[in-house]
Parts: sequence; structure tokens; C-alpha cells
Amino acid sequence: MEAVAQSYAGLPFQAYAIDVWDGAEPQAEIFTANSGVTFPLLLRGAQGGILSHYNTTYHYMFVIDGDGVIAWRGDFVEATVRAAIDEAITPLADRPTAWGAVQSLYR
Repeated sequence: MEAVAQSYAGLPFQAYAIDVWDGAEPQAEIFTANSGVTFPLLLRGAQGGILSHYNTTYHYMFVIDGDGVIAWRGDFVEATVRAAIDEAITPLADRPTAWGAVQSLYR
């Protein structure tokens, strides 16, 4: 997923990993160091109900569109994930302020 995330640099796209084992920050740092993941890792996903609310397991991928709606979900198959991301971000080209608003939350 890291290579896919990097290939969308500069576009209205952000990858996130969600910790569903409820590890502490030091454990998350070990994971990111060992895996090479550079995108944000959100902690305590299991406490937030990610697995049960979305009827998923730890290896699932989600593509969320510019309106916050799940546009696709499933196992990581690179071509399928890329197609879902492309479909989700294409309409955002007409909404330049939407991505700027999201980015401003993380500055």
C-alpha cells in the first residue's frame, strides 16, 4: 500500500492505517519502522468499533470519497484499489477547495 499511497502524492488523496489491536504509541512506532509505512497510523481503532461497525478484519482496505462515503472496500489487490481511488478522486478535480479544507486540518 505504501507504493500506491506514494504514487498519489500531490493529488487529493490521503492514506491512513488504522490500528485494530489497540496498541500503544511505541508499538505503532515499531510497526511503522518495520513496515516502511509513512502515512498516518490512527490508534485504537478497535476501541472505536472499526471491526464491528464496518464488519471487517484487519487487512481490509476502504476508499472513502470526497463526501466521506465509503466508495469501495475489500482486500488489497493493487489494480482494484487504484481503480477505486481514481474513481473517488476524479470528481474532486472540480472541487479544489474541498481538498484544501481537509489539508488545512493537518497543518
